[in-house]
Amino acid sequence: MDSTSQSLLFPAERQKAIYQHLQKNSSAKVNELAQLFHVSEMTIRRDLEELERKEMVKRTHGGALIIEETGRDLNVEERKTKQLEEKRMIAEKARTFIQEGDILALDASTTVAELAKLLYDIPNLTVVTNSLLVANAVHLYPNVTLIMCGGIMRQEATSFVGPLAESFLQNFHFTKTFFSSNAIHPVNGITDTNMFEISMKRVMISRSKEAIALLDSSKYNKVAFSNVCPFDQVSTIITDGRLSQESREPFLDREIPILFTD
Repeated sequence: MDSTSQSLLFPAERQKAIYQHLQKNSSAKVNELAQLFHVSEMTIRRDLEELERKEMVKRTHGGALIIEETGRDLNVEERKTKQLEEKRMIAEKARTFIQEGDILALDASTTVAELAKLLYDIPNLTVVTNSLLVANAVHLYPNVTLIMCGGIMRQEATSFVGPLAESFLQNFHFTKTFFSSNAIHPVNGITDTNMFEISMKRVMISRSKEAIALLDSSKYNKVAFSNVCPFDQVSTIITDGRLSQESREPFLDREIPILFTD
C-alpha cells in the first residue's frame, strides 16, 4: 500500500492496519504511526483511543502496546524450560524475601518450583504446597517441614486441586504466599487459564500475610481466561530485567509494586 492509499483509509480500515502493525511489532510510538499512515498525531491518538476502548491495545506515554491473549494451559514439561533463565533470576530475588521461621504457601508454578530449590539453608521453614515439583525440590531438606495438599491430581501441572485441596489450605495461616500465573495486564490484572489452579492461588493468597507474584517478562501485557486477584492483594511483583521500558510504563504509572531483578 502506497502513502496516498494509506492517507485515504477510512478510520476503521486504518485502525485495523494499526492493530496489524502492533501485532507484528508489539509496540509503536504515535509519531511513528503518524508517519507510517501519513496522518496527524491527533488522528493516531483517536485511533488508539478507539482500539483501547475495544481492549485491543493499551496506550502508553507516547504510544501503544498490543494486548495479547493467552488461552492455552501449557503442560508442566513445556513450562519447565520456558524462560528458564528468567525464572531462575526471579527465584533468586524472591529468596531474599524469605526469613527464618516463615510458613510458606507455594503454588504449582514452575517459577515457584525454581524458588523451592533455593530453600536448603534458611532455618525452620514450613512449606505448604499442592505441587509435586515443589515437594520433590524440598523433601530432603532437613530445615524444611513439608506439608502436601490432597485432592484431585492434575497431570498437566503435577498438582493437587479441587474442593478437598482448597478446604485443606483453609487450615493454615501463611506468612508469605509465592505464586505465578500466565498473564499480567495493567488494566485486567493478574490472570490465568485454569480455574482449578486459580482457585488454589486465591485461597493461598487469602490465607497469607503477604502475597508475592513471580512473573517473568514474557507474561506482561497479556490477558488469560480469568482473574487471580486484584493488585491490592499483592505486596510485591517480581520480574526479570528484560521487560522493556515501554512495557513497564503502564504498571509504573499505576504505582503497581513491581520489583526488577536488575
